[in-house]
Parts: sequence; structure tokens; C-alpha cells
Amino acid sequence: MRKFFTSLFAFILSGLAGALVVQELAVLTGATEEYMLVFAAAVMILIVVTIAFFLVQFRAEPVRAVDRMLWWLLAIF
Repeated sequence: MRKFFTSLFAFILSGLAGALVVQELAVLTGATEEYMLVFAAAVMILIVVTIAFFLVQFRAEPVRAVDRMLWWLLAIF
């Protein structure tokens, strides 16, 4: 249960931080339609990364699995 709430808390904080960054970049650059695309992409990336790291926590060697997942995500994004 602790892993679930930790992942949920990380999801919420990451979402808030990502939304603030996207909002500030949109204001600074004067974005209009682009803002919607960037915000949608940020939300999708947030969901994919949160699910990936949540599932990795249940592996036999979580530290090694998280390291491997990090490298895969860096290669993808």
C-alpha cells in the first residue's frame, strides 16, 4: 500500500510541476495552439512514466530495474 501512495503522491507532484513549467513556457513564448499540444504531450508522458516506475517497484531487484527503466525512458524520450 505504501508503494501505491508513494507513486500517487509522485504522480500528483510531477503533474503540478510539469503543468507549471508548461504554463510558464507558454506565457513566455506567447503560444496559442501549440500550448494545447505541449500540455497534452506532457500529460501523456507523465502517465506513461508514472505507470512504468510503479510497475518496476514490484520487481525482484527494484534498484536495478529502475536503473534499466530510466535508460529505456531516456532513449525513448
